Amino acid sequence: MNEQIVNEISKCVQTLREGGFIIFPNEIGWCIGCYLTETENVNQLAAGDYEFGSGFIGG
Repeated sequence: MNEQIVNEISKCVQTLREGGFIIFPNEIGWCIGCYLTETENVNQLAAGDYEFGSGFIGG
């Protein structure tokens, strides 16, 4: 795996561990993700109550 991909994956994992959200593509559009064990984050996603910031990883 190339170094840039490894670095971006590491940033995503760090963002998730810090309680943040990540945005990632799938076959039909974009997804917003968080750890399912973070109840507050799951509730924020369900309510549409979230902000985008430095946790966004893009190419």
